[in-house]
Amino acid sequence: MIDFIPVSEYAHYFDVTVLCMVLTAVWQCHTGSVLKKETVSLNAMWGVLFTLILILYMGLRPVSVYFGDTVNYAKGFYTAANSRDPFSWQWEGEWLFYNLMQWFARYSDIHTFFLLCATVYIGIHCGWLCNVSSKGITIFLS
Repeated sequence: MIDFIPVSEYAHYFDVTVLCMVLTAVWQCHTGSVLKKETVSLNAMWGVLFTLILILYMGLRPVSVYFGDTVNYAKGFYTAANSRDPFSWQWEGEWLFYNLMQWFARYSDIHTFFLLCATVYIGIHCGWLCNVSSKGITIFLS
């Protein structure tokens, strides 16, 4: 768990990081360097690095009300972890999320569960974004 950053400071550090990325992108667009091959390669490397850091940030941050629904998910997780009922597959509603939470509650810890959720959530969105942006660039340049 990432506990060396005070919980109340997480949003500030994240916002400053995103602001720096946006300002860098605006500067690159303004100067025209965004179209250079070296810049594209460098941006791709930084994008992958930022994505990995974002996954770690979201998956390993402390359980706190500062992070929205994290507390609600943790409550369900700890309820499942303390339950004496045997693990059984549920097929109603959000069955995949529920079953993964139940399994992790029995055999792992909450931060590993949140790390998996962040990996899947961000991975799906990054895959979709890469697919859309590559098609958008092709359409834009043709």
